[in-house]
Amino acid sequence: MIDVILTLLAAAQAAAPVAAPTTIEGQWHNLTNSVEVRIGPCGKALCGWATRASPEAEAAAKNGGTSELVGTMLLRDMTPAGKNRWTGTLFVPDRDITVWASVALADPGTITMRGCLVPNFICKSQTWKRR
Repeated sequence: MIDVILTLLAAAQAAAPVAAPTTIEGQWHNLTNSVEVRIGPCGKALCGWATRASPEAEAAAKNGGTSELVGTMLLRDMTPAGKNRWTGTLFVPDRDITVWASVALADPGTITMRGCLVPNFICKSQTWKRR
């Protein structure tokens, strides 16, 4: 009888759904696949560093005043701001400016990054996919 119970428990565990990620930590790329960012811990917050960039993205960053795009911290001080949402700042290398930012986890494989000159005013959004 114990063998039957153990077999049923093992089957139930194997069939249990895997929990979907509820964090933005990981590797992400924009939809044109021109830039890839790794988001991870930095102090008590999350930050995002460019880990790969196309020649066109590198050239645009250089034209904006950023000598090396790969290795540059793009997302800074991202802290939780509700369910599946983080806020902080975003460095825009081709414009050489830092703006208010929010990142929302739309589903386990998709985030929406939003940068605004001031919170929720004059904004631009991009969808990124998990690598």
